[in-house]
Amino acid sequence: MVTRTGIETKKGPILCETYHFTSLGAFLYFELFKCIEEKFMPVKCRNCGRWFIMKHTTFSHYCKRLVSSNPPKTCRDNAMSHNFKEKIKSDPVWEIYNRAYKQHYARYMKKKMSKSQFAEWGDYAIELRTKASDGELEIEEYQKLIRI
Repeated sequence: MVTRTGIETKKGPILCETYHFTSLGAFLYFELFKCIEEKFMPVKCRNCGRWFIMKHTTFSHYCKRLVSSNPPKTCRDNAMSHNFKEKIKSDPVWEIYNRAYKQHYARYMKKKMSKSQFAEWGDYAIELRTKASDGELEIEEYQKLIRI
């Protein structure tokens, strides 16, 4: 049952709704549909299996609950890391790119490469990776060119 009442405040009157439920099930059913109406969807986390509310602005199958405290990691962090590692294992183009990126980043950190040189190489490497993924470049040729 819904009751609508007006309440006087300093800023003026406001309309309030009061709901009366006959059971907990009725309340939960009502809340579920209110969430759906506001585009908040209940989703089961693919990492921990617990339910969470997915807001309409984000789309993720993983919750933001802390999984480990040192360093603080969430299910979403773990999933992103795991998915990236799987992509590297399963795709030779990404594996070659990742290896070359780590080598060039080490050069940059040891001051053997300037920031602008590293950024320039990064753009070049992404272009090569795209061509290799699209099949425009053979793997062997890609491997030679990306190490330059």
